[in-house]
Amino acid sequence: MNVGRLRATLLAPRAIRVGCMLLPAVAVLSALGFVIDDALIVSRFAVVVHREGRHAFNAGGPVVDGVTPLVLPWILAPLASSVLASFAVQRIAGAAAVVVGVGFLGHALARAFGARAWTAMLVTCASFPLAVHAGSGLETGLVTGLVAASLACFLSERGSLRGAWLLGAAASLRPELVVGAFAAATPQLRVGKSWGVLARVLGPAIGTAAIRLAAFGRPFPLAVLAKPSDLTHGALYVAAGAIVSGLWVVVPALASARVEEGEGSDDRRAAQRSATLLVVAHVASVMVAGGDWMPYARLLVPGIPCMAVMISAMPSGAVRGLTCVVAMVAQLFFGWSHRAEATRVVAERLAVIERLRPALRGQRVVAGLDVGTLAASHEGRIVDLAGLTMAEVARMQGGHTSKRIPEGFLNEQEVDALVMWAPNGSEVELGPSALFGRAVETRLARSPAVRASFKEINRVAWDSQGAMLIVYVRIRPYQSDPRSPISDPRSPIPDPRSPIPDPRS
Repeated sequence: MNVGRLRATLLAPRAIRVGCMLLPAVAVLSALGFVIDDALIVSRFAVVVHREGRHAFNAGGPVVDGVTPLVLPWILAPLASSVLASFAVQRIAGAAAVVVGVGFLGHALARAFGARAWTAMLVTCASFPLAVHAGSGLETGLVTGLVAASLACFLSERGSLRGAWLLGAAASLRPELVVGAFAAATPQLRVGKSWGVLARVLGPAIGTAAIRLAAFGRPFPLAVLAKPSDLTHGALYVAAGAIVSGLWVVVPALASARVEEGEGSDDRRAAQRSATLLVVAHVASVMVAGGDWMPYARLLVPGIPCMAVMISAMPSGAVRGLTCVVAMVAQLFFGWSHRAEATRVVAERLAVIERLRPALRGQRVVAGLDVGTLAASHEGRIVDLAGLTMAEVARMQGGHTSKRIPEGFLNEQEVDALVMWAPNGSEVELGPSALFGRAVETRLARSPAVRASFKEINRVAWDSQGAMLIVYVRIRPYQSDPRSPISDPRSPIPDPRSPIPDPRS
């Protein structure tokens, strides 16, 4: 074997471009099988839009804001014959967007930076959160693909306007990306195109906010009320997410990035500045927003394509080599450690949905926190105890897993069945010693009024770790009891981490 000839072939411009385009597909295919339950909420909205032409969560229910990417259910509606059909389309669309968008970016980087793009794409596509969230069903894959494609457009001399359109579309799907999109647009403000770039970047997000204000009375998503922001939690989320996603390489890349002079250097320099400003501003926005509960740093994933541009701009040397090696090894180890657990989530959720359907058959109104799973299991009305799809619950005190549900609320909503999630080791018998995984469920389970009105009829396995969904059905009309721990708004939220009381005591 002629090693020199093989090396020359692999490093040929065409081979590098093809390799950079194929890497995202390899990464995404290696991590298919993960899902976020909230994706099923989008699917439910798409089904109602398909059948009724209304933006509602419950068939025949009120129009309500309950999806952060407001336009997504309307795009999915033509193919949303059922919740699971829409869910499948969402997963395919997200994965395809990452493969195409990041692949397009890889091709553009290979043309602009040559062999250095190959290393940069290897590091970027090794990011496990990028691969695992591509097909998770939420809008993350679509947004990430749009961001990557916009950066690719910024690398060309006449691509600033096209890139601005793509970046504006991404910001309309994820509101916290607006600041980063605006920051990324500033290096693209060239003579005669300034207003066009700004209009394309900010226009879609402003239009979405205006629609929300007119339709729902507020310019921001309902999730902002349901999940109040916490700067401390946001800072911890960003710190952990930077390590998990590999975004920490932005720091050495920012310190040493230098675009060499030559043909097209101005475009490369502008693209590098856009990527830097985008990722820095986006990370700051996520921190202010308080992060979220979803695993694998979901909110930071749209910033990952910026890594490819920034690493490509790093000059060859010890700093670049060490950064790439450490990032690659860390991400491959993290992916290898979590891949088996992550990629079986879809199969587990589909199994839960199939087992839950018979348990809910015949019930008119079902209440619970995991409304995505309930939406795929029950076609009747769903009462969202997290407030993600119910404005009256979103405005209640507490986070989306610790809302202080007032006495009589279940009765007012005519709830026939309660579905509550219990991790392994929980005490699921209704009464003062009940202990579930989340504060809302624990408080409800300890209420004497709930105990008098509901009984357990089924337990559905949630995952291989022993967690369960417990189904309780109404046995008599709900009786309000002023002594109930959920009747006093000053009562403390039970700590799910507290030890389970000994039933023998």
